[in-house]
Amino acid sequence: MKNSAMAFKDIPGDYQSLVLMFMPKAIHDQIDYENTVEVIDAMAGHQLGDDQELFLDTLSTLVEAYKASITPSRPAACLQSRRSSSSCKIMG
Repeated sequence: MKNSAMAFKDIPGDYQSLVLMFMPKAIHDQIDYENTVEVIDAMAGHQLGDDQELFLDTLSTLVEAYKASITPSRPAACLQSRRSSSSCKIMG
């Protein structure tokens, strides 16, 4: 989607047209992530209709899920570093 910057004026108002413009789907890689964020950025900060708000919420949820899937939890990061870091502490 990086061919041209998306403008809010080009964003449809109804959910079906929004989906036709950009199909919400699970994010599996950096390109999916960047494309989804581009749509979010184009919509953010504008007065949105109900369908646009639902669509933006859906895309935001997908981005949050992707970020959570690629961000190691603290204990996992400690295990990967073989507990060599003194900043690894077990929360309890």
